[in-house]
Amino acid sequence: MLAPPRLPPTLFSDDLMEFAEEEPDQASERNVHESRVNEEVDRWLADPSRFQVINGKTKTILEFWKRQYDESNYRLLSLAARVVYAVPASATQIERDFGISGMLVTSHRTSLAKHRIDMCSFLNRNRGFVDITTCKRLSDTEVKDAIPANVMVALAAEHIDTPFSAELEREMASCLLDAECID
Repeated sequence: MLAPPRLPPTLFSDDLMEFAEEEPDQASERNVHESRVNEEVDRWLADPSRFQVINGKTKTILEFWKRQYDESNYRLLSLAARVVYAVPASATQIERDFGISGMLVTSHRTSLAKHRIDMCSFLNRNRGFVDITTCKRLSDTEVKDAIPANVMVALAAEHIDTPFSAELEREMASCLLDAECID
């Protein structure tokens, strides 16, 4: 069996070795990237690309840009289009979330704190994330420690200075049934 011929060692000039050892300039890399993007944008503006119609159905804008990417027409613009057009155009989810909050805050529950409404909406929206049925029940001491002092209201009889007057009770009862008070 014959051994492959031995090639003499290749010697490079000192200039070539210095060039290979230099680190590339970051600005030149950025300029190359910017020029590629600018070239692609100019090409896209001049190109009369059209949406495809297959079986009477026009392809979506994401399908158009996917085709451009697959055909290597516009690699960079396709990536940007995917980011821009991937956001759903429908607002139904946010409307659903606000609808749940609206059902939570009714005329009978107007004094709910904002953080409570936010937490109830969060728990409703993320049922798979938080299963409240598996949470351990807090002791009375833990509940008392968890509630900020600024939201504590003493309702025990010894802490109430003046009881409700009969006139105030009548006014409140009539307001509940009077349409003028409900706004």
